[in-house]
Amino acid sequence: MKNDNKFKIDIIFIMMDCCRYDNFMEAETPNFDKIGKTHKVYSQACWTLPSIYALTKGVPPLNYPFKGKGNISDYIKPQRKGTYTAMFSHNPHAGFLKEGKLAWDYVNLHYKRDDSKKILTDMANHLNTYNRIKYNRCVLMCLLMETHRNCSVKYGDRKVQIKNIEDIDSYMPVLLDKVKRKTKIIITADHAHLFGDKTESGEKLYGHDPRTGNVKFHPKLFEIPYIEGNYICK
Repeated sequence: MKNDNKFKIDIIFIMMDCCRYDNFMEAETPNFDKIGKTHKVYSQACWTLPSIYALTKGVPPLNYPFKGKGNISDYIKPQRKGTYTAMFSHNPHAGFLKEGKLAWDYVNLHYKRDDSKKILTDMANHLNTYNRIKYNRCVLMCLLMETHRNCSVKYGDRKVQIKNIEDIDSYMPVLLDKVKRKTKIIITADHAHLFGDKTESGEKLYGHDPRTGNVKFHPKLFEIPYIEGNYICK
């Protein structure tokens, strides 16, 4: 297979639930900045399940900026032979990864909402302890829920999410310091959130799940950050 070596690189895929692009850009994120440039992309859906399902099948977000340089599906598609796969989250929507013929090797959903630092620590441990004789590489994915805090269907404060983003960024060294060989790291979100954003008629919208809240189409609901870069701890 041409360029087969790119399929042997470890992948760390970090998603922040409800994380909006504009909030991410306002946050101070020195550790995320080490990984690469932040791009504005658009999520495949406005709530978690369809978004993470698409990503785990290798479907990139809209406006994915790296076409022609190795499609995201080549890197994260877990069905590729010789790949160890693991998911870490508090969100039960990731439970589908436990089921069927394509179930992931390890799925831990027994965290608390604010366990982002613990999740990143557990990912670091998996990165350095998975069986490298049995597997060529790993795909480690997490969905962090701290950025979901204060994402109400009736109100919300962008400043809270900006602070949550900065908190997660401050935890990143527990993972980055353990990256001992070249690893592709992807930082993004499953979808965004409406914090009282107005429609053209002036109506305020809150939430993100079309089953709850006053949710209608708004570009901010789909605008998410995307960082992709090769990283190794120096």
